[in-house]
Amino acid sequence: MQKQALIRLAIALFAVDLVLLAGYLVGIFLVVPNPHIFKLINLDAEASLGSWFSASQLLWTGTIFAVAAYSRSNSSVSSLFLTTCALAFFFLSADEAASIHEKVTMIFKGVHFLPRFSGNHGVWIPIYLLAGGLFVIATRRSWLILWQDRREGTTVFLVGVALFIFGAVALEIVSYGGLRDISNRNYYLYQVFFEEAFELAGVTTILIGTIRMLFHSR
Repeated sequence: MQKQALIRLAIALFAVDLVLLAGYLVGIFLVVPNPHIFKLINLDAEASLGSWFSASQLLWTGTIFAVAAYSRSNSSVSSLFLTTCALAFFFLSADEAASIHEKVTMIFKGVHFLPRFSGNHGVWIPIYLLAGGLFVIATRRSWLILWQDRREGTTVFLVGVALFIFGAVALEIVSYGGLRDISNRNYYLYQVFFEEAFELAGVTTILIGTIRMLFHSR
C-alpha cells in the first residue's frame, strides 16, 4: 500500500474516532437525545457505534495478518506467527463486540486466589495479562525480526498497542475505585471519555501500523 494512501486512510479513521468521541460528549453534557440514539453513541455501553467501530478495526487487523500469512508477503517471519497474531486479533474483535472479558469476570469471580478490585471488578485483568505475557514470550523472536526489518511500521503498531492497553486496562482500573459511586458520576463520565479515546486511538493506530508493517513495499 502506498504511503500517501495509508496516510489518507489514517486521517479518515481518526476522523471517525473524533466523531464518535464528540457524539458521546454532546449526548452526555449538552443534548439529551432519544434513549435509543443515546445507546448508540454511549461509549460506555455494549452494542454501541464505538464498540462496533473498534471491533471492526480489530477484525480487519486480524484479517490483514491472515492475508499476510496466506500470501507470504512477509518472508522474514513464519506463517505460524502471522496466523497466531491473526487469531489473537480475531479474539480481541469478538471480545470488543461481545464483552467477553466481562463474562470471564462473572465465570471466574468465585476463584478466590485471582486478584481483583472491590465489587469483584477486574477479575479478567490478571487472566488477560497472563495470556498476553505468554504470547509475547512465545513470539518475541518474530517481533524482534519485524522490529529490525520493518521498524517504521512495527513502531506504529507497538505505539497503538500501548495506547490500547493504557485505555483498556490502566484507565479501566482507575474506574474501579470510587468513580463508580453516584456522587462521582461526572468524574466517571470523564474517565469513560479518556478511556475510550485511548482505546479508539490505539485500535486505529494498530490497524495502520499493521498495514505498514506487513505490506510496506506494496
